[in-house]
Amino acid sequence: EVSKWFIDKIIPILITIKNQGVKINILTSDINISKIFMEFSKVKIRDTMFGGGIIVDNNEIVLLIEGSDGNMAIWANHPGLVNIANSYFDFLWLISK
Repeated sequence: EVSKWFIDKIIPILITIKNQGVKINILTSDINISKIFMEFSKVKIRDTMFGGGIIVDNNEIVLLIEGSDGNMAIWANHPGLVNIANSYFDFLWLISK
């Protein structure tokens, strides 16, 4: 679940980078969130998601993992991890609506 606070903070950043020519693809399970982001990005919806992440220029990733004992974020620029995250996102993107 994405908080209103986060949405209010991230939207200006995403609009700025979109205006600089950055392609933004967002995969979400929340139809209300998708409507907000559709104005400045490509959005697809999945029934469920267990976490999330950010892929930057196919060089860096931040994985957001939900767990029973709390949430965790992992940053990496290791080519193997970036490749796995990229492949997984591309797969989910293809099979999402």
